[in-house]
Amino acid sequence: MRIAALLLFLSLALPFSLYADIKGKKKATTAKKKATIMNTYWRLAEMNGKPVPEVAQNSTPYIYLQDKKSQLLGHTGCNTIGGEFAIGKYNYIGFEPVYTEMACPDVTESYILNALKGANRYNINEENLLLYNDNLLLAVFERK
Repeated sequence: MRIAALLLFLSLALPFSLYADIKGKKKATTAKKKATIMNTYWRLAEMNGKPVPEVAQNSTPYIYLQDKKSQLLGHTGCNTIGGEFAIGKYNYIGFEPVYTEMACPDVTESYILNALKGANRYNINEENLLLYNDNLLLAVFERK
């Protein structure tokens, strides 16, 4: 009788435990990776403490930092931008030189260029990249 009860219990419990394992594994593979500064598209989300207005998909201001070449790529909403960057201890970051293809009177472009040139520290908070000059927040980018 005890053996029969044990077999009945195992036959009922085993499918539920297998389902829980499968469900748990599926959940783990769909989890979003933690944002890293390198090889991530960072869309400009905030300028001077205010949200950046939505623009057409092909002109969304963003930056992308290639780790293999220490190269900055991006778009200001008006022009493509490029340059080099360096990362060091204590979340140091520096961009030089930062260049565009042509002059553009767009406020967003001058804001991005000034933020990149002035940045000396960064922090990643959840899905956001925050660029600082010492303790002054210059720009907020969000993971694209």
